[in-house]
Amino acid sequence: MTEFNMPSYTEAELTFGPAVIYLGPSDGSTPTVDVGAVSEAINITVTREIVDVTQGNPARIIKSFCISERVEIALEALQIDLTKLPYALGAGETAYAGGVQTFEFGGDVNVKEAAMKLVHIHPDGATEELYAWTVRGSGSLARDFARTPTHAHPMTLTVLDSTVDWASNSLTGIKRYLKWKLTEA
Repeated sequence: MTEFNMPSYTEAELTFGPAVIYLGPSDGSTPTVDVGAVSEAINITVTREIVDVTQGNPARIIKSFCISERVEIALEALQIDLTKLPYALGAGETAYAGGVQTFEFGGDVNVKEAAMKLVHIHPDGATEELYAWTVRGSGSLARDFARTPTHAHPMTLTVLDSTVDWASNSLTGIKRYLKWKLTEA
């Protein structure tokens, strides 16, 4: 019997589950602050706006150019840790003393930048890593106290243009947002 609509696949390349997100200051160092538990879905969205140049009648596309690029990483943190709120908002000050965390916010026109690293280990032992050299929080924070199994804190990070990586190596014009790598097991 012939199987229909069955694609070819490699079992070792299948993966599932969340990733570990690390954040840190945008000071040229590799981020090391683990965001903690996150929901199952971490969404990475890469958008390129394309403009077409046409000629003829009927018009035919003869060339296309990218006129803007945007990369966003959306996640839901499941742990409440006030020291991580400035990453979501791009503003605010935190402190920790005597078992008490504090977050103070309001009135800052500047937007703090950060660095982000995502690590996902596949079932076969391969490691997927995404380095976003410079990010900023969306400036939005939602905190619910609903009767749900877990309280989630949505966070969206927008990747910014960067001229150097975390080792201070210069980045060319086509490599200035992120680096995504897969290391086989």
